[in-house]
Amino acid sequence: MTLKSIALVKNMFIPQRVHTPKPAGMSWIARIIFVFAVLACGWQRAAAQTTPTSGAVAAGATHSLALKSDGTLWAWGLNTNGQLGDGTTTQRTAPVLIAAPTSLAAVDAGDSHTLALKTDGTVWVWGLNTNGQLGDGTTTQRTAPFQLASLTTMTAVAGGGSHSLALKGDGTVWVWGLNTNGQLGDGTTTQRTAPFKLTTLTGITAIAAGASHSLALKNDGTIWVWGLNTNGQLGDGTTTQRTAPFQLASLSGMTGLAAGASHSL
Repeated sequence: MTLKSIALVKNMFIPQRVHTPKPAGMSWIARIIFVFAVLACGWQRAAAQTTPTSGAVAAGATHSLALKSDGTLWAWGLNTNGQLGDGTTTQRTAPVLIAAPTSLAAVDAGDSHTLALKTDGTVWVWGLNTNGQLGDGTTTQRTAPFQLASLTTMTAVAGGGSHSLALKGDGTVWVWGLNTNGQLGDGTTTQRTAPFKLTTLTGITAIAAGASHSLALKNDGTIWVWGLNTNGQLGDGTTTQRTAPFQLASLSGMTGLAAGASHSL
């Protein structure tokens, strides 16, 4: 309720020394209706003022991304490896519009690479690719968004230091990139330059990636972890890395997760 609305209500129902003009001939019922209309307008204005202009933000090691509510992407920061996606390697000190793709639903950033999810479920990648973190079957960097044709009906993406994750609509997790510490969760430490399906995980609803570890939330509220564990970032009570998903028995009924470089939430 705005101050103007409160003042109007006060003037209509509480006698004032200074008369506030009201529409001539207005009955008490009409006045009540009029007041509710004013209050509704105030609430609508307040709601409009708090509507966000961006749908998501993400930060890599030295670059930043912002997804606007109209599905367009804005990027700025270091661009040595094309991580901004503007077709150049020019550093940007102010946000620039990335012309394509459009109709984006989500975006995330690795150290020096970027992933974007379109509303049609396709995944687009660009930036550094030394360890295959783009998933295009090569190790060549890209300065402009490139679609991964092998991934469809995806619902989420996550960028680690030099590895990437994508969540499919059927609850399966797909991984690629650096795997020195088992951060891909495929039971090996073998690097992958193309998306690989983790058959051991099903019913996943959310994913997150740290510098060298990964997290997944299952539809039963359980949390699964894998990868580097030097600082206890897996939360399993040890500092031993894991190359395959491991359930944290101490956590249940969970609804969200997040990963820092070497810590988890």
